[in-house]
Amino acid sequence: VLLVSMVTVGSIPAVITSIEKRFGLSSTRSGALNAVYDVAALSSIAPISYYGSRWHEAKTLAVVVFFFGIGTFLFAVPHFITEVYSPLGHGDTGICSISNIENCSPTKVAAYAVLVISQIICGMSAAPLYTIAPSYIDKNVSNVSLFLFSIHFLRLFCYCCPHVLC
Repeated sequence: VLLVSMVTVGSIPAVITSIEKRFGLSSTRSGALNAVYDVAALSSIAPISYYGSRWHEAKTLAVVVFFFGIGTFLFAVPHFITEVYSPLGHGDTGICSISNIENCSPTKVAAYAVLVISQIICGMSAAPLYTIAPSYIDKNVSNVSLFLFSIHFLRLFCYCCPHVLC
């Protein structure tokens, strides 16, 4: 939970301006990149949570964390497959748009597609953590320790994404 919250709420919004500059994205495209995660999470939370609760919950959590790792790895791939980044001069914005078509190289478009796919994978895999993980804790912890484990689980959300629960 801590890792998922740190990646989605902490590191991606912190580096989004660098991603805009690196790949020549407009603010609209970078905002859409953030929104893709939320749309993927919202569209997948019900079916994945339903079928995940019918299956072994620990295995479901392991699978979604594995896919979240794949999505996070994919998010880093465009930085390694594109040309070396060099800051632009003062006159050129470097933004890939219809009016500035020379900045729309195929590698930048492919990099943006990989970033979107990685956000979809991360969104779909992080969504069940909000539903299946508390249920798993409830079923596998004694009544005496349940309060303590639940508080620690919720505290992780409060540290990383205080706007969600706190």
